Formats: sequence, structure tokens, C-alpha cells
Amino acid sequence: MAQNRWWDYVSAAMGDMSALEAGRKAGFDSSAFTRWKKGASPDAAFVVKFARAFDLNVVAALAAAGVITDDEAGLREVAVGARDAVRRASSDTLLDEVGRRVRVGEAAEQAGRVIEGRFGQMGSGRDFSEQAVAHHSEVSIFDEQNQSGETP
Repeated sequence: MAQNRWWDYVSAAMGDMSALEAGRKAGFDSSAFTRWKKGASPDAAFVVKFARAFDLNVVAALAAAGVITDDEAGLREVAVGARDAVRRASSDTLLDEVGRRVRVGEAAEQAGRVIEGRFGQMGSGRDFSEQAVAHHSEVSIFDEQNQSGETP
């Protein structure tokens, strides 16, 4: 059982990598992957080396390999950081998130163009203020200041 769990753990970490590529990354011979796939128990040193090479939790790797128990490791099913969350997410979930971000980005870009266009049409900040007040009250800020005796 632990061997199947270890292979599931290893193959999930490898993703689309070949055994040769994963062996190079981890710094050991690719034949280890073949042995593990066939159910051989991994040596603890290989487990640690593999976990470190793939930036994985060493304690979780030792538990997956059956070197220590989940209780000894104090493991609970928790995604740690974005990398773990992405690894655990389904392809559909990832595609949905990418689509959502694209839609949000496009909406923000469109809103930016609208705001930029409106401000651009009105000119400077002062011009904008004057036009906004004049539009609202039909009296420009200068007319209001002149009527009250204030000077700009």
C-alpha cells in the first residue's frame, strides 16, 4: 500500500516529466522510478533527495513513502502555498480561473480606457473641475468666485 502511495506521490510531482528528466532533477538514476513504479520501497535518503529537488515537504514525502506514519508526521490534508494548490486543482478548475482572470483583466482595461477617454476629453484636472461644476449648476467656478468676491 505504501509503495502505491509513494508512486502516486512521485508521479504527481513529476507531472509530464520523464523518469530521465526527473532523475536528473533529483540527482539520481532514473531506474529508481521504474523500481518505485513496480512497487519497490524507496530508501529514506532518496525520498528526502526527491522531495528537496521538487521543492516538496520532506515530512509529507517520508509519510507517502511509508518511512514514517501520517500520525508521526502530524499530517493533515492542507494545501501549502500556491504551488500545492495549483498541483491539487483539476484542469477544469485551473482553466476556469484563467478565464476569470482574463475576463477581469479585459474589464479593467476597458474601464481604464473609458475613464482615460473621459478625462482626456475634459483636459486638465482644473478644466475637469470647472466643467463638472458648470455642468452641475450651469455656473462656472470662476463665475461663483467672481460673484462672491474671491479671486482664483
